[in-house]
Parts: sequence; C-alpha cells; structure tokens
Amino acid sequence: MNDEHAQTPTGSTIGWYGKIPGNGDFVQRGLPATLVNQWAHWFQSGLAARQVASAHRTRYSLSGAPLWHFILPATLGTPQVQMGCLMPSHDRVGRHYPLFAMWQIAPQHWHHGLLVQAPALCGELAQVLRPGVRHGHSVERIDQALQALGQLLPSECEQDGTPQDADEWLEAFDPQRYASIWWRCSASGAPFDAWVHSGNLTVQLFHHLFAPADGMTDARPEHYGQMFD
Repeated sequence: MNDEHAQTPTGSTIGWYGKIPGNGDFVQRGLPATLVNQWAHWFQSGLAARQVASAHRTRYSLSGAPLWHFILPATLGTPQVQMGCLMPSHDRVGRHYPLFAMWQIAPQHWHHGLLVQAPALCGELAQVLRPGVRHGHSVERIDQALQALGQLLPSECEQDGTPQDADEWLEAFDPQRYASIWWRCSASGAPFDAWVHSGNLTVQLFHHLFAPADGMTDARPEHYGQMFD
C-alpha cells in the first residue's frame, strides 16, 4: 500500500485529546464532550490501577509504551466508527497521560476500502503526534498539522479495496458489532502485533496497550473475551 494514495474518511475532520509536553493541561480539539469523557474515564481507570500496582506506590509511568493504531465500532457508546492512533505522552511538568488523534466516521459512510487504507491513514496521524511529543510542539502546531491531513473522502474509494485485500485481523472488523482492532507498526510501516478486543475498553486492555514495548513480543491476532468495566 502506498501512503500517497491513502484517502481520508468521509466528512470527518480530525479530533484529538490528551496531554502534550508543550502544554500544561489537557488538550481537546474537534471532539464531542461525550466521546472525550468516555476515553478519559478509561484512561483514569487504567492509570489508577497502574498506580495501585506501582512498586512502593511510586507515581505511575507510561515510559516505554508503544504507539498503537485502532479502529473502534459504532456500538461502544458513540454512534461513530473511530479510527486513529494512541500513544503515551505527558504534560509540561512531566505528568504522564495518553494522547490520541482520530477520525470519526458515520457507519453509513464506512466501507471496506477504509480497512485497506487504515494502516496508512493511521500512520499519517502518528507522523504528527510522535514528533509533536518528542519535540514539544505547541497545541496550535500539532492541530494545524493534523487538520492538514484533510477529511476522509467519500465512499467512491470503496472500489480501491475489498476485505480480501486487508490483513486477516482487519477483516474481523464490523462497525455494527462490538470488536475493536488494535495494532502496532514496524519502522517500515508494516502492521504487526494485532489485537481484537471484544466489548468496552477495559483496564486489562489499558495494561496491555501501555506495557513497555521491550516487554512485548510480536504476537499473532488474539481475542479477549467479553470484558466490561
């Protein structure tokens, strides 16, 4: 797949939320409060559990955790498909917190071509967030770079891909069911370590995603059971 041919999702600008080194507080751009609250609740549950598990109750850290790409169905409290990337970050004074950017896609605009394009599209988001965190870019600079990626194009691009063109683990995605897809990418952009998670976002999933990368191995697709907080 060629990144330059990746087409962006229908009628959806990019929204993002979390903490960045270039700012002292939470950043929220282009996302509804209900969606942000759902993610923030998951983050707080995961971070609280991580704090309890920390040796000698030292402050939790997300250092060493990898960046993940994801696709969430339109059945987990928000009536939109969510496609984007999630990574560890921190604010100006060093308090660790996740950061994500995503497109929201109405289910009627979802099509199989987006499955084929998902690794490249999510990779474009990562190419903004990673240096934004590493080099302490401002809120405005990150937001401008994300919005420059554009909207996802109408569903005429459906003909560009079929389910057979996507990796097996991506084929498992259905926007009207309850499984979300999570994957990492190698330096070359090739997807690997894919996970299919069933149900709401849980503390167990948070622990898996934010485990230090050097403690993880390249895994075949796995399925969590139905795990609801």
